[in-house]
Amino acid sequence: MHLYIILISFLTSHFVLHDFHVSKSDIHYKSEKRAVQITINVFIDDLELALSEYSNEKMSLFSDSEYEKSDSLIDVYLQDHFKIAVDDLPARPYYLGKEISDDLSAAWMYMELENVVEVSKIQLTNTILFKEFEDQKNIVNVKMNNKSKAFFILDHKDFAKTVNFD
Repeated sequence: MHLYIILISFLTSHFVLHDFHVSKSDIHYKSEKRAVQITINVFIDDLELALSEYSNEKMSLFSDSEYEKSDSLIDVYLQDHFKIAVDDLPARPYYLGKEISDDLSAAWMYMELENVVEVSKIQLTNTILFKEFEDQKNIVNVKMNNKSKAFFILDHKDFAKTVNFD
């Protein structure tokens, strides 16, 4: 009986509603790789809701019935809602893909800017899930060569920041 309860908890954990709406983003400039690596984490159900505005298809991310163009839609969504500029030049990060979190409730999405020789500042705008949720908060951590440079909690009133690397 105990095993049955654990199994049901595990299988339904993906479908449990959450009381808060948050994303977490890491922006990491790695000078030795000449790259800005971006990782974004959001709840799967929230991401599916946001993507539904880009398509009339049911997303069902990370399932056998996942919409075949979901990665393209995620790329477009991130380009619209996660903007970045390096030294005042707008940049379009390359979408690398996504994976499911260990607890099966969230998606990790990966992007990268290549051939970034130097960075003196990064400007970012993060409006991920703002259209869907009034209480949405977007946490952003910015690093340079494994050293933290800035940490922000963005909301509807404060969603754009500049980080100086000098």
